[in-house]
Amino acid sequence: MIYSEIMDVLSRQFSIQHIASISKLDIKDVRLLDKKVKTYSPDILYVGYYSQLVREQLSSTQIPLLLCGQVPKDFLASHECLSITSEEDFFPIYNSAKDLCLDELLLTADLTKFLAFSRHNNYLTDMVNEAAHVMGNPIIVMDISYDILAYSDNSPSNDPWWTEFSKRKHFSYEFIRNALHIEQDIDTGDNEPFLVTTCSINETQKLSSRMVANHKHVGSIVMRACNIPVTDKHFKQLAVISKIIAETVESRSGFKYIGTLQEKLFADILDAENNNDIYDACLKMENICGKDIPEKMCALVIQHRDDNQKKRNVITYLRFGLKSLFSSCYVTYHKDHLVMITAIEGNRISLSQEQIEILVKYAESENIIVGISNCFSSISQLKNAFRQGLKVLDYAQGNSKIHYYSNNMFEDMLAACVSLGFITNIYHPILDILKEYDLHNGSELFETLRIYLESNKNINQCAEQLCLHRSSLYYRLNRIKELTETNIDEPNLSFILQCSYRILKGLSNGIYESLYSQAF
Repeated sequence: MIYSEIMDVLSRQFSIQHIASISKLDIKDVRLLDKKVKTYSPDILYVGYYSQLVREQLSSTQIPLLLCGQVPKDFLASHECLSITSEEDFFPIYNSAKDLCLDELLLTADLTKFLAFSRHNNYLTDMVNEAAHVMGNPIIVMDISYDILAYSDNSPSNDPWWTEFSKRKHFSYEFIRNALHIEQDIDTGDNEPFLVTTCSINETQKLSSRMVANHKHVGSIVMRACNIPVTDKHFKQLAVISKIIAETVESRSGFKYIGTLQEKLFADILDAENNNDIYDACLKMENICGKDIPEKMCALVIQHRDDNQKKRNVITYLRFGLKSLFSSCYVTYHKDHLVMITAIEGNRISLSQEQIEILVKYAESENIIVGISNCFSSISQLKNAFRQGLKVLDYAQGNSKIHYYSNNMFEDMLAACVSLGFITNIYHPILDILKEYDLHNGSELFETLRIYLESNKNINQCAEQLCLHRSSLYYRLNRIKELTETNIDEPNLSFILQCSYRILKGLSNGIYESLYSQAF
């Protein structure tokens, strides 16, 4: 036990004057001063009268001393680890200091046993049971969103509330909100803040410690003080136990999550497999942190183009990069893709131009492509938004880094028609007439009509793209009208023809079959 810690504890009961203190001295034992002592050890606290001290035997001015009565001024000025107390407190202080060291030895022994156990057994439930045995109270381990990962079943607890609690999927919302309220005022960093909480349902104290592994918050461990009241020993025990269990939780197969509580809750919604699970995940998020849910948002699905996209260090690196550029966004992970949920402001239907420019630069520098969903206002629509972002990545072609689902909704709709078996019959027959004519006459009427429609029937723009004179373009367009006996400028026919060109393009690329086969 550290010298300064011993003095702090003793000062709560006795009047002690600290003359000088070397705070990092680790005290292994407490002994009475004896003139027969030949040498003094720096890891032992010596208690007694100054007259019992043999100054000639002091090998250092940092030998820890707790003296009673009068002490010469020259010694007070020269010794670096010294405290003074009254004579009447001599024996009570000695006994208390001895008890503290004995408790520390027992604590060390218990933790050593736990460490030895954890080296040979990383099964979480067994570790939690061993930890509960060490602490003398039942324990629950939960992830960052308060989902229960394991709980002790070997420590007796007659509390029905705790028994029900430990067998549910997650803690009650009241307890979570209470813990979150307390955590808001704590600067956590890499340290585990200790929270002593109660709630109106049950007044028994719960000692909670945040679990941190690899500089990431991975969950919390909670001890219910039903058998033994919360003591200083429990804080020390939980500090060590939480570190060991945190490493086990973080390394568990399938424990892929990184991020904040809100990001974990978004991940739970994405991971939900059916409507009931989606409802439960959304309800949980609304109950825990409803105020943090944007009123309108969109989902960005990020895919790394290198083979190592699934490596955790790459995912972590990209996540921190996105968080640094868009500080108010949430970034989570689903189906081997990063998913960024960001708020959409005002009357916008997507990201601002400034945000897009930042995203394009980042995508180019990190070799990623981004699919952006339509905006949505309910978290229950998040899975569909992810599907939109993923779909547009499947359709993405060329060197563009940013792709909008809103630009490819037509292709997504047609992908569903593959299963109905008539996708090849729903484009306009005019296009077959033009292709047949071009094949036998060496003309380019099919391509001319496509560019004419894509240029919004702008003669100058179309002629420039085809490298034709305006009169030559007019001749081709009139020839198309004669062959097909239709007015291609009629709005409804123009729309159908544009759709038909997109259908044929998708069929030639096999894109609809690909999209439909990956639908979920």
